[in-house]
Amino acid sequence: MSIFDQSNVTDIRYVLDVDEEVFPEEYRQIIRRLRKAMEDPKKRREMELEDDIIKELQDKERQIEEKDQTIADNAKTIADNAKTIADNAKTIADKDQTIAELEKEIAKLKLK
Repeated sequence: MSIFDQSNVTDIRYVLDVDEEVFPEEYRQIIRRLRKAMEDPKKRREMELEDDIIKELQDKERQIEEKDQTIADNAKTIADNAKTIADNAKTIADKDQTIAELEKEIAKLKLK
């Protein structure tokens, strides 16, 4: 795994400066193949495109998460407002009942 040590990164984002002599012979062929792949402009462009696509997907995922959070926040606000409306309706009903009772009392007092 030391082949991929990020301290070996060159000016080109996808290229590591690796001294294959530092590694055992069994890994040198792999290092050479990786190096050849990076020397191929088509392969390098494919890697850049893959990174661009991954970044776009991550951006979209972040946007979806933000919208999901907004929807959740709005749902909570709606639920809170519905509770407030229900509480207000009960308060109004209680006051209507109190007014009706007071009107009965007033009517009784007028009859006396």
